[in-house]
Amino acid sequence: MTRLRLFVVFVLSALPLYGILMWYAQARLLPSYEGLEECWGKYQSRQIDSIRGIETVKAMGAMSADQLLDGVRIHALMLEQIKNDARIERAGSRSHR
Repeated sequence: MTRLRLFVVFVLSALPLYGILMWYAQARLLPSYEGLEECWGKYQSRQIDSIRGIETVKAMGAMSADQLLDGVRIHALMLEQIKNDARIERAGSRSHR
C-alpha cells in the first residue's frame, strides 16, 4: 500500500511538471521548427529545379548532337549532289564535242 501511495504522489507531482515543460518547449521550439520546415522546403525545391535543369541541359546536348549529325549528313548529301552534277556536266560536254 505504501508503494502505491508513493507511486500516486510521484505521478501526481510529475504530471504538472511534465505539462509545464512540454508547454515551454512547444512555445520555444515551434518557431524554430517552422523555420526549419520552411528551409527544408526551399532546399527540396532547389534540388528539384537543379534536377530539371540537368535534364534540360542533357536534352539540349542530345538535340545539339542530333542537329550536328543532321548537318553533317546534309553536308555530305550536298557534296554528293555537287559531284554528281559535275559528272553530268562533264559527261554532257564530252558528248557535245
